Amino acid sequence: MLELTKNYIRDQVADSAVIFRRGTGIYATGAFMLREMDKEAGRFVYDVDGSFGDYVTEVRLGADRVESFCSCPYPGTGCKHTVAALLDVHSILDQWKRAADSMPAPEDPYLSADEIKA
Repeated sequence: MLELTKNYIRDQVADSAVIFRRGTGIYATGAFMLREMDKEAGRFVYDVDGSFGDYVTEVRLGADRVESFCSCPYPGTGCKHTVAALLDVHSILDQWKRAADSMPAPEDPYLSADEIKA
């Protein structure tokens, strides 16, 4: 799965610096809700508050790129709703990574020769 960073969202997804800033504002105010998530498929579906109603924004993380769809009337692919959704996905992935890193290494599940003899 693609390593999603804020720089990637800003430079590769957002259509402009203004769009990125507006999407950051939506993310900061929490004007969105995660509706569906499939961790293994890298698929996230959001309801995002917009200027003229709520929009459905779907993002999929592939091996080397992000695919997105938003029901808003913006003519490009990197709208502010997509930016907000991806910033939340970035946060979710970061939390998963930190949780996995803090897990202790599993103990050896096999008995040693001495344990078997005992």
